[in-house]
Amino acid sequence: GFLEPLDLHPLVLKCCRAEKKGLRLAPFRKALFCSLPVQHYRLATERRYLGVICTVDTLITIRFGKIPSLDKLASAMCGNVSLFAPTTSAMMYHVTENLVDQTVNHVLRARDIVSDLADKVTRAPDQVQGANILALKRLVSHLAITGEDQLYGVNGLQTADTDAFGKDEVRDYLRDLSGSLDYVMRSIARLDDRLTDLHHFVNLTLSNKSEGRLRFLTIISAIFLPLTLIAGIYGMNFEYIPELTIPGGYFWALGSMVAIGAGMLYYFHRKGWFE
Repeated sequence: GFLEPLDLHPLVLKCCRAEKKGLRLAPFRKALFCSLPVQHYRLATERRYLGVICTVDTLITIRFGKIPSLDKLASAMCGNVSLFAPTTSAMMYHVTENLVDQTVNHVLRARDIVSDLADKVTRAPDQVQGANILALKRLVSHLAITGEDQLYGVNGLQTADTDAFGKDEVRDYLRDLSGSLDYVMRSIARLDDRLTDLHHFVNLTLSNKSEGRLRFLTIISAIFLPLTLIAGIYGMNFEYIPELTIPGGYFWALGSMVAIGAGMLYYFHRKGWFE
């Protein structure tokens, strides 16, 4: 529709109409099409892409959903913010920088969340659910994919062979973006390792807690087994059983049960089974 008057390469139009949105960098002689991932304004696993068509004198963005940060950038460019060069390449750089800055901000936010979670695990590991840690790991994995795709796109812009994008005038700026994305990827790797350690620690804590409960139940069962045996023997329906006629035999039997139970409790306590 509105792109046809620009006399773009048919493959550029095909990229714009593609049903499956994803990372794509397609340089042509008179136009450059670039599709970069957009980290949503919240930490979410929803992946969106921003399509950009860059020609010598025109820059068109194709959005799939709202991108508030890009709206602010457009308003700033229409106001007091000036480009370092009056070219579409400079505008393309600012758009790419905006997307990268969003990713960096979300990585820093994720770092704070993981740090708070680590403090909570240290203070009260029982209050931390393993499912919450796994949910954070999925978000970090999503950030990693976004960062990888953006790094690939930025590196691709530095080597794009097209008349529509003056890579020489923005090469140094793009190199700085690559450095920022390298930092992002290293930070994400550290976050993922830390979440893995926290998940193992929480699982170990829960395992120790369950083991302690099972150990306690085992001790109780071990104490009552001989008592059950004594009660079972004297509960048999035989006419003649020794000791049945002894005066005070009932109290002797109860006393024996109490003594056996107390002795086993003392023995298990001395062996540290209740620790």
